Amino acid sequence: PPNSKFIDLFNGTGIFNFTPSFVQAGTSWVSFVATDPTSLADTEQVRIVVTEAGNQSPVLAPIQTEWIIAAVYGESFTVSAVDPDSTIPGLTAIQLPYNASFYDSGNGVGLFNFTPDSTQADSVYEIIFIASDGLLADSQAVICSVIAYTRGDANGDGNVSIVDAVYLVNYLFNEGPAPVPWGAGDANGDGNVSIVDPVYLVNYLFNDGPPPPKIEWMGIDSGENGKSKWENLGN
Repeated sequence: PPNSKFIDLFNGTGIFNFTPSFVQAGTSWVSFVATDPTSLADTEQVRIVVTEAGNQSPVLAPIQTEWIIAAVYGESFTVSAVDPDSTIPGLTAIQLPYNASFYDSGNGVGLFNFTPDSTQADSVYEIIFIASDGLLADSQAVICSVIAYTRGDANGDGNVSIVDAVYLVNYLFNEGPAPVPWGAGDANGDGNVSIVDPVYLVNYLFNDGPPPPKIEWMGIDSGENGKSKWENLGN
């Protein structure tokens, strides 16, 4: 039957192994055959009965338990689950904060999205994801920390300096750590982190180039000269 195997040890013995799944309850007949070089053989049939194990709980795939989420840029990730009974589990999320959503696609995969606004900076939320078959369930808790950031402050030390340009070069070309949050590395505010951003910082710091663009929170200006409690360009 499926999920079984037989190994001939070539010394007159063999090993039969069978690990049925939760949908293989029932009876199977297995024929074991011994032959010799003259093609004579002996056969014996064995009846194998797999008993019903009952309803099994769905299982959520491991989810990263802690997320750092930058306001404006936000974050999204997928959640998935399987059911040993081969049914499709339903997926839900509870304790969703404002500006967060969860969509169950109906095929064992769901999408979580959270784009916090300025009022949610410096907040921490615990969100619980649940997979259920209607009777049994599995759940996992995820901590989402919303942080404010300075555009151009790639290393997160609170200042924009040449150190950040070097940090971005190492990230882009030397497998260095990513900006935290990712949006902090977007020095020119074009929505991407690329070689353009460290060049932009060098021009700003040493060639009187424009500063990293000020951040607007849901249409609210971030403050005079692009500075606010959320952003400090270091000049």
